[in-house]
Amino acid sequence: MKVKMSITIEIDEKKYPHLSKETIRAELQGNFDLYMQQVEEETKNLLDDMNRNAAK
Repeated sequence: MKVKMSITIEIDEKKYPHLSKETIRAELQGNFDLYMQQVEEETKNLLDDMNRNAAK
């Protein structure tokens, strides 16, 4: 099964006048990708635990 999720994050680029939009976007995307990998792994671990407990 695949679950597609999307998110919109607002960032006031005026707070970061020395950074380009591309730099902000790249940093945000990199952090988001890493975070989502961690969420995916933790969710799979939780589902494994729930599945084991349901089988008892």
